[in-house]
Amino acid sequence: GLGNLRGVRHLVAAHAEAPWLMVSFDGSMETYSMTGLGSRRYRLAVTCPGGHSWSSFGSPNAIEVLLVILGAVRARYQRVRHAAPVVISFNLGSIRGGEGINSIARQAEATFEFRSVSEPLLKAMDGAVRRYLAAARQPDEVEVAFECIGERPAAAPVAPARIADEVLPAWSAVGLSAEDVPMSTNINPALAAGWPAVCVGLCIYRRSHREDETVQIDSLPTGWACLDRLCNRLLG
Repeated sequence: GLGNLRGVRHLVAAHAEAPWLMVSFDGSMETYSMTGLGSRRYRLAVTCPGGHSWSSFGSPNAIEVLLVILGAVRARYQRVRHAAPVVISFNLGSIRGGEGINSIARQAEATFEFRSVSEPLLKAMDGAVRRYLAAARQPDEVEVAFECIGERPAAAPVAPARIADEVLPAWSAVGLSAEDVPMSTNINPALAAGWPAVCVGLCIYRRSHREDETVQIDSLPTGWACLDRLCNRLLG
């Protein structure tokens, strides 16, 4: 979502001293995360006078302008992606605009994001997009608005041995062997602040962020067993 992790950012800012370990719960019990997958999220909006599709033919169309810009953004992403030492993803999340089939679109808007475990790579992509927009020339009656609407810092693991010794045994005790994967979760700001942190799941689910996403109900007792063992280990 677009909350930008306000809650955990406040929590981290309010505590000058790092805890022994922060544990966040998210995702599937088949995976866990010690690495913060960073992201940058943007909104791009184009406006112009519009007009009738015939009598004003040739006037700027907000949808067409938006598509040209998005094509240029994707082209710059591809160049950065192929030269990058680690993966960076690009997702066009939403696009909308126009008023009707016989109207030249007066407005169009898109949201998109980049994700990577590399903070310098995210900054490089941000710079590439902003440089393009600053240099691109548009007709006087076309206005382009661009804003960053979300930022999650990429961050490396902190004290991974502590997690291996104290957290993972709770999963292995119930016969689970979870895989370590980068994720974008509440631990991102904590890791960026130098806090030891891990994100673990307490159920099994499938097809994340799809209409047919499901939770495997019979995995919940195992998840509660993991949580019980984890609390006993950490709180003793």
